[in-house]
Amino acid sequence: MTNNFKRFLLGGFLFVVTLTILEFGVRLWGYSGHRISDPIYMPFELTGDIPYVHKPNLVNARAQGLSIINTDSQGLRSKVVGAQYGPKTKEEYRIAIVGDSGTFGEGVSKTEGTYPQILEDALNRSQSVLKAQGFNYGVSAYRVKEMAATLEHRMLEIAPDLVVMTIIDHDFVLARTPTVDVSGYLENHTSMGGLFPILSSGRPYAISTSRM
Repeated sequence: MTNNFKRFLLGGFLFVVTLTILEFGVRLWGYSGHRISDPIYMPFELTGDIPYVHKPNLVNARAQGLSIINTDSQGLRSKVVGAQYGPKTKEEYRIAIVGDSGTFGEGVSKTEGTYPQILEDALNRSQSVLKAQGFNYGVSAYRVKEMAATLEHRMLEIAPDLVVMTIIDHDFVLARTPTVDVSGYLENHTSMGGLFPILSSGRPYAISTSRM
């Protein structure tokens, strides 16, 4: 066997290996959400202005960005699985926070590291007059339209004292929000989750309103 033929075989072998790796990469890039994360979404039926929400009572579910999440009885990311909320007492101060994946905490492995939870914990450490309770209404790829609809159709039942909307420039892009399939995965989702999270270059803004 000549050296030229050996080099030819080696080149062919490396070519096949390279194609295999590229094929694997393309499949992982395109379908990582279905392979790495769980179907954590469901349609919201009360209004067409909110296409999807998180499923309630999730236990250690895998979200995009390698996050492990629990949700309460309303489908909000929570430390306590299936937590329910009765009428607000005079000792409570409820803060409802709505936003996109940044508020939800995509890429934040534990709920304790999300900023709504950090805010709640910090307020309760710094004072004892009221019990602060944060409600994380953040959902990946929400626009300002879905955020406003969340205030109207989902928040009022908890009677929040303070509502915070956290937005970036991309939240004003009308074509940004995907749909949810029958299994509970997002379709036409343009942000990269899974193993390839990216940071948005948009500037964050916070808009708040309090009930006096």
